Amino acid sequence: MVADLLDMSNIQYHTRTGFMHAVRDALVRAKSSLNFSRYDSAYRDLQKKLIRSTYQAAQQSLENAEGAFLLSYNRASSQERVTLVLDHL
Repeated sequence: MVADLLDMSNIQYHTRTGFMHAVRDALVRAKSSLNFSRYDSAYRDLQKKLIRSTYQAAQQSLENAEGAFLLSYNRASSQERVTLVLDHL
C-alpha cells in the first residue's frame, strides 16, 4: 500500500503529533479499512486537553495518543507493506 505524498514543507508535520496525524490520514485515505479508531479517540482527547487542561493532563494525553498511534500503525503494517512518500522542496 502506498500512502499519499506528505509534503514536509508543511510546518505542521514538523511536530511528532502533526506528523503522526498526517501519516494516519494518508494511510486511511489509501486504505479506508485500516483501523485507527483508538488513535482517533486519543487524538480527540488530546485536542480537548490542549485547550482546557493542565500541562500534566495534556502531556499524559499526548503520550496516550502517541502510544495509540504506534499500536494502530504496527497493526496496519503487519497487515500491509506500508510505503510513505515524503517530499521536501
